[in-house]
Amino acid sequence: MRSRDLLFSSPDVDEPRRLSAAQVLAHLSAASNWPEGAVSPLTTRHPAIAEYPFMSLQFHGAAGFSLHIFPSEKSSSLFAATKSRLSAPTVYVCLGGQVIEKWPRELFLPHETALAVLEQFMATRRRSSSCTWVRLDRFPRVTVHAGGRGLIPLWKKLKLKAEFPFATERTAG
Repeated sequence: MRSRDLLFSSPDVDEPRRLSAAQVLAHLSAASNWPEGAVSPLTTRHPAIAEYPFMSLQFHGAAGFSLHIFPSEKSSSLFAATKSRLSAPTVYVCLGGQVIEKWPRELFLPHETALAVLEQFMATRRRSSSCTWVRLDRFPRVTVHAGGRGLIPLWKKLKLKAEFPFATERTAG
C-alpha cells in the first residue's frame, strides 16, 4: 500500500522517498541502515517546521518497532502499544545518546503489527484502531542514567549483560 502524499526520511537517506510500509520497515531493520526514520506529508513550508500528521519509527532489533505518531501541531503525541495495560518498564532504551531509560515491553511492536499500523497511517493519515495508543507523558518509565558523564560507558557495560533486554539490539536483515 503506497500513499502518494507521504514520504519516508531517515538520517541515512539523501532525500525523502516514497516507500510502501513494508519497504519502510525493511529499510529500518536492515543492519547497514540507520534504525530510525519518519513518514510525513510531501509538502513542506520550511525544512525546520514539521508537517502534520507524521509518524516517527524506530527499529529496536529483538524488541520490535516503536511507532510514535504526531497527529497535529497542537495534539499530544502517542506511542502505539500492543496492550492497553502496560507492564513495568524492563526494556532499556538509549535516547539519542542523551539518557538511558527503561520502557514497558508493550511499546515495542512485532513486525506484523507495526506493518498493519503503518499501512493504516499511510492510507488514512490517522492512527490505527488495531492497537492501543499511549501518550508520551502517560507511560511508566525508569531513568537509569540522566545523561552527561558516564552515559556511554554505562550503556556499553549494560549491553554486555545478556539478561537485559535492549531496545537497540540490531539483527541482520
